[in-house]
Amino acid sequence: MRYLYDPEAGRRHTTVELIVSSGPWRPKPRLPRRRDDEIVAVRIAYQEADLRERAKRLGAVWRPSQRLWEISWLDAKRIGLADRVVTSTP
Repeated sequence: MRYLYDPEAGRRHTTVELIVSSGPWRPKPRLPRRRDDEIVAVRIAYQEADLRERAKRLGAVWRPSQRLWEISWLDAKRIGLADRVVTSTP
């Protein structure tokens, strides 16, 4: 049940919701929410020199043992690396 108020008419309306049909449903998994200043690990291939340089100019740090770049989430989104975030390292 839900109440809607009409201050101009001075009325309160009570509404109900009816279920007409029901069926199976699975929600899509959600990506974890991140703060813009959170540091994330991303993969940038060796041959993507321009992208590597852009990341370096934004302060990205190369981690050779993991073969990943660390960059802020905001900067990763800015230069199109959001879909390359690595959630766990090997």
